[in-house]
Amino acid sequence: PNAQYVHTPGDVPQDMGTGFHNYAIELTKDSVKWYIDNWLTRTLSRVEGVPFPSSASRARMGVWDGSQTSGWAGTVDWSRGPFTAEMEWFKFTPYC
Repeated sequence: PNAQYVHTPGDVPQDMGTGFHNYAIELTKDSVKWYIDNWLTRTLSRVEGVPFPSSASRARMGVWDGSQTSGWAGTVDWSRGPFTAEMEWFKFTPYC
């Protein structure tokens, strides 16, 4: 599958390109949390002395290579492109 995300409940690989999914990013003053289909996939907690986002000024979406993430986001085989992303709807609610 072209669109695979391996850190799903039970770490069961899924072809994320077979339908629409719900993605959410929750930015608060103490953490950033990423969700896929209401499942918490990653949390970044504020650490004193380490740069941390202080406000949500914009949102970006697209095909992203996660090879610089220590493996949690997977990698893209660019030879299998071109890649596209289709969104059914988008909502942005800033918390901070």
